[in-house]
Amino acid sequence: MLIGDILRRQAGPTGRPQKAALLYEGDAVTYAALYGQANKLARALLAVGVRPGDRVALLGRNSPSWAAAYYASALCGAILVPLNYWYRAAEIAYVLRDSGARVCLLAADFAPVTATVRPAPATLPEELSHQVERWIWLDTRPSGTETAGDPTVAELTAQVSDASLEPAELSAPVGEDSPHIILYTSGTTGFPKGAVLSHRAHVEHAATFALYTRAVEEDVYLNVYPLFHTGGTDCALLPYHYVGATVALLPDPKPDAVLAAIERYRVTAMMAVPTVWRRLVEHPDLGRFDRSSFKRAMGSSDAMPMDLLEEVLARFGGTWLQTYGLTEAGCILTYLAPPDQRRKIGSAGKPHVQADLAIADSSRADEPDWPLRAEHRLPGGEVGEVVARTAHLMSGYWGRPEQSAEAIRNGWLRTGDLGRLDDEGYLYIASRLKDVVISGGEKIYPAEVEPGLRAYPGIQDLALVGVPDREWGESVLAAIVPAPGAQVDPDSFRAWARQRVAGYKTPRHVVLLNDLPRTATGKIQKNVLRDRFRTEFQDGNADERRSE
Repeated sequence: MLIGDILRRQAGPTGRPQKAALLYEGDAVTYAALYGQANKLARALLAVGVRPGDRVALLGRNSPSWAAAYYASALCGAILVPLNYWYRAAEIAYVLRDSGARVCLLAADFAPVTATVRPAPATLPEELSHQVERWIWLDTRPSGTETAGDPTVAELTAQVSDASLEPAELSAPVGEDSPHIILYTSGTTGFPKGAVLSHRAHVEHAATFALYTRAVEEDVYLNVYPLFHTGGTDCALLPYHYVGATVALLPDPKPDAVLAAIERYRVTAMMAVPTVWRRLVEHPDLGRFDRSSFKRAMGSSDAMPMDLLEEVLARFGGTWLQTYGLTEAGCILTYLAPPDQRRKIGSAGKPHVQADLAIADSSRADEPDWPLRAEHRLPGGEVGEVVARTAHLMSGYWGRPEQSAEAIRNGWLRTGDLGRLDDEGYLYIASRLKDVVISGGEKIYPAEVEPGLRAYPGIQDLALVGVPDREWGESVLAAIVPAPGAQVDPDSFRAWARQRVAGYKTPRHVVLLNDLPRTATGKIQKNVLRDRFRTEFQDGNADERRSE
């Protein structure tokens, strides 16, 4: 099965053609209508010269037009390159250049940020260079004479005479192992890399995700992730369309909008990072929104604190399901499902039936057959690098054979995460490999320490990172965001922390911030914190209490 087959079959007479595939701003888009839009756009792209394997970039907020373009690229055999809508001009140009995209579909809202990128490539400075030949507006054309020559999707599809539901004829074959999408990582460790995922990878993932999250045709799933992110397409569109369910989209998923959508659309399921769940359960007007339809709350990326889990279950009802994955894995590898949601709190669960998962000794990663042999694996309880093998891994990084070979070793993906398996085979993530703090030779895994320290009164958010220390090599810095109206005294916090964690794990430095830097999906960017405070604390003598 190809990506486009999921939508085509649901739109056909034996599928669910008149059922809502999408809900958006109060309107419903049926499966038949969504496939009709996607199919016409696919034919229009072929008419303007797009061929199977060509890269088509896509820039826009969550909308039915974005979803139609997503399926259209699959139907015409193009490789979709979703663009992060928080990127600035140079970052957009970087992804366009790195992917070699020839066409860019974009929403009118992004005319200002792309203004310096859209002139003819030959006229651009090196830092804004790219290969895009055609810019196409997703919906309306923005005002301004500089955009007059670029067509809209509606103008292009109006020229497509055949609007039938039959697939378009392609000039080259597209198979299950053909690339479908290039998802650029968030870039927390340097320039973003493009993870290439095939049709097979994402269809396999959709089926597995639907199975383990108990997705059914009657579901209304609320997507709060950006669609450019794997959590938006791979955990929302595909698995729920795979089972014939309905997906509700929000252009800007703020807490008010999320709660209103749950009530309006009778939402049954939603996945979000802990940060989003906390904002929802602490919303001052939560009680006035009807949440009686809600059945399944799901989490990803970070471990769920017990207090927050109890709040979500109490206020939203239903069940809780925790997941763990990453873009390169395409995307979810493990699930923690009821009844273990409380008994194994803090765990990422067990690998699904299509995945193998192991804890490997990364100090032996230079051996050619790593991590295949038993001696490359660590026993239960020991912390090591999480490696995984599954049918829905990425094919590699676009245009980076050396980094691809380093990331996928003998068929196993190096996740870059440190974790351990308990005696029942449940995975616990200790930290990112690059987030480990080594102080006086002792390893400190922030993800294991942070949940306990967040319990200090008056703390809204907290992150631990390592900063240079002349005596110990590194010491721990706690970046704290106080709750509104709360006062957090660094000395009192350190004294409190010392009673709860080993001395070498106790933060030496405490900084009070207005907020923590995050990626598009809410993950804390610890590399930004490290870079920000590395110089300030590099001599180990800086003021250990500061705020902004």
